[in-house]
Amino acid sequence: LLALRRDAEGKPKPESPSSLETLMVSGLAWLLKRLEAEPLGWAPESANPLVLGTVAHKVFENLFQPGAALPTPEEIPRRVEALLDEILKRLAPFLRGSPWSVERRNFAALTTKAALAWRDTLARLGAEVLASEAWLKGEWSGIAVHGQTDLILGLPGDRLLVVDYKRSSSRKRLTQMQKGFDSQASLYRAMIASGGPKDPRKAALAARLRGAQQTGVVYYLLNDQVALSDTVLAGAAAVPGWRVVEGDIAGEALARIGQRITEVRSGKLALNRAGDQEFFEKKAGLTPYALQKSPLIALFSLPDE
Repeated sequence: LLALRRDAEGKPKPESPSSLETLMVSGLAWLLKRLEAEPLGWAPESANPLVLGTVAHKVFENLFQPGAALPTPEEIPRRVEALLDEILKRLAPFLRGSPWSVERRNFAALTTKAALAWRDTLARLGAEVLASEAWLKGEWSGIAVHGQTDLILGLPGDRLLVVDYKRSSSRKRLTQMQKGFDSQASLYRAMIASGGPKDPRKAALAARLRGAQQTGVVYYLLNDQVALSDTVLAGAAAVPGWRVVEGDIAGEALARIGQRITEVRSGKLALNRAGDQEFFEKKAGLTPYALQKSPLIALFSLPDE
């Protein structure tokens, strides 16, 4: 089943952190994606979380760039407004219309607040932006993996931070990390350890990543300006909103994903059970979006054991 998608050389294409999380939640959803058998949905234009999250990511990508000085607090509000207008023209032009003026103002205000707090965090940590929206590749559990990380920061002492922006509040992400069901950023860390930048021209970045003494992960939650990390950093205790999550934030998720990889490698696919939705929401702290990908998933779910 892993070989359903092959590259030009006939090798199985790499998996991404999002595809592996889908595999953990629902093997059938993972398979339907590969067979291009997902339903083609339609919905009217709306300021939904996916649209607003994509726009916010693009704003942060332009504000915090490799090799550039951090924007000053005074210029951030003006730059956010200009970037929003430019990005909305390309990605969501309907949000520039007068019926959406209230949503647009609220979004601009929240994004500006998040950018100011993030700029302050980077300054306090003495962080250097090494890469933004960087594609990484590597190997994990015997398969090729790749993905695009939002930010890679260099810290004093040859340390790295892999950053993932989330346009949400910190409560659910914190629960997910505490319960060991957060895999995304940890897979990026595995890519750095086993591979590096996907672009062979980024030799300087590759050398910097290879020379790292420590690689930590951090999620920056834009809605409440909280940074959740699995790494203790000098000076981070004084950073407003910085919180260290102790323990293995990814152990449960990676163990389950590894088990699923073993199954699909041998041609087996475990169907979902009726209680999976409740388990992932209450026991794992994550929203199991994969269960909503197709009505076939619920149709072929089995009773709980």
